[in-house]
Amino acid sequence: MLVGAILILCVGAPASGDAARIDAVREHLQDGKIARIYATTYASLLGRVEQDGCFQESMTGAYAGMFPRTVGGLVSLFMETGELDACERLVGCVLEATRVNGME
Repeated sequence: MLVGAILILCVGAPASGDAARIDAVREHLQDGKIARIYATTYASLLGRVEQDGCFQESMTGAYAGMFPRTVGGLVSLFMETGELDACERLVGCVLEATRVNGME
């Protein structure tokens, strides 16, 4: 599922005649070092979505908080990989912040 989401992000929606190119990208992403990098990165992203939906963007603590612009990309990725609970928590956090700060 993760590879499918990455393929869509990398090469876009498949067009006719792209099967060989898509297969080559899929094979490259599923083996070796690149596959481990993607898997580790994905696990880090998913693992940083807190119970209340907050996503601390900085892994070093250099800055605090999350940005709504990031939520769109994360929700798209997590929808593709079936992590609907994380999607709901992320969107809920943004909507709650909007409500609390009178930005409806």
